[in-house]
Amino acid sequence: MRKSDSEGKRVVGEEMAIPIVLKTGDEEVQLAQGVSTCFVIAKGGVYRRRETELFSSCTPATAIPQALKEQEVYLHLNEGFPQMPVADLQKVAGFFLEVFNVYKSEAIVILVRNKQTGAIEIICPKQYITVWKTGNSYSSGSMSVKYDMPEIDHDKYTYFGDIHSHCDFSAYASGTDTHDEEYRDGVHMVLGKITQTERDFHCELPGNAMNFY
Repeated sequence: MRKSDSEGKRVVGEEMAIPIVLKTGDEEVQLAQGVSTCFVIAKGGVYRRRETELFSSCTPATAIPQALKEQEVYLHLNEGFPQMPVADLQKVAGFFLEVFNVYKSEAIVILVRNKQTGAIEIICPKQYITVWKTGNSYSSGSMSVKYDMPEIDHDKYTYFGDIHSHCDFSAYASGTDTHDEEYRDGVHMVLGKITQTERDFHCELPGNAMNFY
């Protein structure tokens, strides 16, 4: 059962005996006529607001309201979630191998979904490697990738994710990878052991600041 109050806030399920208020302004939460207690969800957590004939108070709630139901944590792939062709993955792997052979460095590609065709398209952003001089020669190599995030025309494309290489190392999400992905929803893939016949592959799908594998 779904209900909406006069402010357009939707309630899923039955109305609670003790109301819950979201604190979005600086003013004190006021109780409706005939209501003596409510729960307040604010920046610091959940509070219990109470009004009696003798005092007004608002204190941290020591327990979650019993009328609330359990909420499942989930991430569902919506209808039309695109699949990346194997041939495109092979092209990306070939690019990573070439970068490693020439520069001994990681590399990355950005994936976007074409809103008109539904297909995944590959963008190769501007990338940077570390170079140092030894005598009269120069060497390069980088076990992390730095790049400029390309501007995406959001009228035509949806950000889908990225793939980056781990050179000859195993594919896994490093601490830096996890931090970079935390607030960027999408498919994040790592390709490792790129010079070997059997390459290593790791995939994560962060959604709403939580990782799903």
